[in-house]
Amino acid sequence: MGKKQGATISTIDSTHNPALSRMYFSNGGEIIGRFCILFSQLLMLGVIIIISASFGALAASKLPIPAIFNEFGIADGAFRAITVVIASCGVIFSLVFVIPTLIVRNIKLVKRVGIIYNTIGILYSVVLLGLSIFCYFYLPVKLNLPGIILAGGTVIFVFIGSLLLWTSALHQQHRLNKALTTSILFKNNLSDKEL
Repeated sequence: MGKKQGATISTIDSTHNPALSRMYFSNGGEIIGRFCILFSQLLMLGVIIIISASFGALAASKLPIPAIFNEFGIADGAFRAITVVIASCGVIFSLVFVIPTLIVRNIKLVKRVGIIYNTIGILYSVVLLGLSIFCYFYLPVKLNLPGIILAGGTVIFVFIGSLLLWTSALHQQHRLNKALTTSILFKNNLSDKEL
């Protein structure tokens, strides 16, 4: 019973030890997962720019601006301001995804990031896909079809990247637990032989 307790305690302690659970571009699945998430964010930025331009054009066309002011470029300024505000909000939200991907370095946090991307990231990507489809059917901007394609790619890459990150972290944790258990059993066998 003492052997099993020692193995369990050391395995639990290994998840909190940053030196043992370090995972930063250490295996193929994790590297591909991180790059998929980074690439999905580039696609997402393109989708955000296309959607913001579409909604900015819609908002500028619906603003009650008298025709005399259009001569001075007020409608154009309103369109650009709305586009910049929507795009800035989207870029800030995208950075929330990119920064943890580059910073997270241990197994426990990589698993959490994978789960968060699998939920929030896919929901956000599906919302962008829905907005792209809405823009394609209802707003007269020529780039709305590429927006749908980019949004679909974003959904796929976020899913693949988060799944690869999560499974890589689980696999790494399993390997670490197995190595620690083997090490503890070997140490206990040596101490039994010495007695």
